[in-house]
Amino acid sequence: MAVMRTIGPLHFEDLDPHRFEDLVRDLAYDFRDWQTIEAVGRVGADEGFDVRAREKPLYSDDTEDIEEGEEVGTRPSPMDGNVWMIQCKREKELGPKRVEEIINEGMTGMIPYGYILAAPVNFSKKAQDAFRAALRAKGVMEFYLWGKGELEDMLLQPKNDRLLFAFFGISLATRRRSVATTIRAAISSKNRITKALTGDTSSRDFQNPILVRDLHDSTYPFEAKSKDRPDWREYVARDYHPLGLIAHLHKYYAYLDKARKEFDFIDELDLVTRQEDRGGYDEAKERLKRKIEDVWDFLPRDNQAHLVMDGMIAFEDMQIVDDKGDSYYQMPHIFVDFTQNGGPFRWGWENLTMDGMEPEHLSAEYKRIRHFPKRLPEPRKKTLHSDTPIMLDQETSRLLRNAHTYETKHGITFFSVDDRYDFLNVGDGAPISGSTRDDALIAQVTHRYSASVSAYLAKSNRSRSRSEIERQVGREVSDEEVVIVLEVRRAYPWRFDD
Repeated sequence: MAVMRTIGPLHFEDLDPHRFEDLVRDLAYDFRDWQTIEAVGRVGADEGFDVRAREKPLYSDDTEDIEEGEEVGTRPSPMDGNVWMIQCKREKELGPKRVEEIINEGMTGMIPYGYILAAPVNFSKKAQDAFRAALRAKGVMEFYLWGKGELEDMLLQPKNDRLLFAFFGISLATRRRSVATTIRAAISSKNRITKALTGDTSSRDFQNPILVRDLHDSTYPFEAKSKDRPDWREYVARDYHPLGLIAHLHKYYAYLDKARKEFDFIDELDLVTRQEDRGGYDEAKERLKRKIEDVWDFLPRDNQAHLVMDGMIAFEDMQIVDDKGDSYYQMPHIFVDFTQNGGPFRWGWENLTMDGMEPEHLSAEYKRIRHFPKRLPEPRKKTLHSDTPIMLDQETSRLLRNAHTYETKHGITFFSVDDRYDFLNVGDGAPISGSTRDDALIAQVTHRYSASVSAYLAKSNRSRSRSEIERQVGREVSDEEVVIVLEVRRAYPWRFDD
């Protein structure tokens, strides 16, 4: 997570004693409805007082309220409200004994109605208890201890922002205006990039290219300074987050064993397609792709996965959004200060994805193992048994014919309890009986194994059905019965050798 922006502790120690008294006196103005408040500590001979304040009396001084026979001079003076003593100590530490000494030194004469001791320290429980006990013993009616925490709390209130600025040079009101400006800019960026990618602010179904550029880069559109960390790079925007735009950084073929928490991936081929990948036929890259797919396509279906690396560009980090792009990259350009987060992305994460299943976050409990060969072999020989068509029931044939739809995105499985599929090895294919030359329906085996019915049904990675087995074999099966399982996909003649 990004570090939150905040302010540090206030440096009360930078104030000289008189300025600290001024600060406390200013904070005290709103504490009571005062008749007077006096800075007696600044002129010396203060008799223990730093600030002396007097509350307004609760009675009215209107002479019309004088009862018959009462003399005006006998009424209390309007200046005779409750007297408060405020003492300010800008000391580094105040323990229980020192607190008692301050109280005793300040109350050698008149006992005030109220008392406040202000000091930029963190008072311990013992010091607070000693404070209360000493003032109760002297008969003070109200008393308050303003420590560092209490002083900071008061200064951070909006009404005291002027004091915070006057004494410490900090204005939270200015910061709030700055935050509001940042939020408005983030909302503007969000609306602009949303409209550029989807045409409105509601659709989240998109896979659109974007070019992310460093705000300070001056080399575009020529060769980037670094190939490892380019100053601009094309990504595929795929989703919105309340805080930003999510983009695919990389996508690789992967192996996943969820039970063992093990994985592996091949990073030689990035499946995120960029503009430079669409520039024409690259024979070397196509050869590499065939080698990788020849390994990955024939993994057990429960182990076929993709490692997807995503990143999020925060809306507030988007300094400029050019929704049109240019003649080199005709796509939205997003300008970000790369120096702020070490790159354009505020957050990033890695997921292992499998068709038809929720993404699996690549957490620390996962261990990468060596599953894929260090040196990729040449594609295996695949045989198309054109003269040996396969008879399928109507439902399985329908599923294979529609194997590109969502309903069958986890693939098709053939079952047998006899030797009908013995001629098919992994990679081999056979036409389905009843398909025409113009609509050739070919099933290619990607993985085969034997298992008891109960063991097969117990596998939890994907939904499995006993009725599917029984429909294909044409009868009921017991839990102990062994079935031959063929994972297949719909294929086309070009996948096989001549």
